[in-house]
Amino acid sequence: MVPFNEQTDYFKANDGTKLFYRAWLPKRRAKKEVFIGIHGAVVHSGNMKTLGEYFAQRGYPFYAFDQRGQGHCKEKRRGHMEDYRQNIEDIKTFREFIQQREKSQKYYLVGHSMGGAESLIFAIDYPSLIHGVLVSSPAFKLKQKKIILAIQKVSATLLAPLFSKTKINHGIKPRELVHDPHVIQQREKDPLVPDKVTINWTREFFRMQAYLKKNIPRLTVPTFFMIAGDDRIVDKTAAIKAFDSIKEKEKMKLKVYQEHFHENFNEPFQKRQIVFQDMEDFIQTIS
Repeated sequence: MVPFNEQTDYFKANDGTKLFYRAWLPKRRAKKEVFIGIHGAVVHSGNMKTLGEYFAQRGYPFYAFDQRGQGHCKEKRRGHMEDYRQNIEDIKTFREFIQQREKSQKYYLVGHSMGGAESLIFAIDYPSLIHGVLVSSPAFKLKQKKIILAIQKVSATLLAPLFSKTKINHGIKPRELVHDPHVIQQREKDPLVPDKVTINWTREFFRMQAYLKKNIPRLTVPTFFMIAGDDRIVDKTAAIKAFDSIKEKEKMKLKVYQEHFHENFNEPFQKRQIVFQDMEDFIQTIS
């Protein structure tokens, strides 16, 4: 194992906003690849700690930042998303920031849930900027009844212009995310994890999904879909259908982890180690 350091700091987005980031950096750079983690909804970059430590110990630098309205942002902004397209541009700026530090030519996006959806959109829009994508439980569709989803979409669209920053409960329960009781306890006590999101956040989340669903067939960047077999948050069938719709499947991979809940990266040790090894095997096949 390679010794590593965990660092934290801020970088500036293209509009001048300061965004918090973490980096797990091996003291001896044994690999030419660099990972960029994109966390899911209502959490923060600390949710990728298990990933960062695993890959840093193997010589890979791993960076992750807190997305707007999440993690180390101003408290009144936590749970708010103005425009999902800005999130995509933040990924681009972060990648440019990392390149100034690492000088690598091989960057891999690692996205979970909403972050998985954003990573795929980035790969579709900026394919020349990354070498590969690894997505865990990508949020193509929430796991809810069609009628409920339809009502939520219509409500968010109609109400957002008038009540954009009004907050509503998001309904995500930590015990439905992972099997690991320690992770559940940590999530329940985390002061950076909000109980509510704004109506505008909901609208932008649905806009993001619509764009991804329409454009996923154009994906050409090598991508590994890691699907949780017992996902209680997103619809795994929608992700599998999206994978099947991709026109160019060379260097594409999909694997279902049958007993996993939503967060593949934070399942109990033995389970997540299998996922991490699969990820490393995948990047070695496309490098």
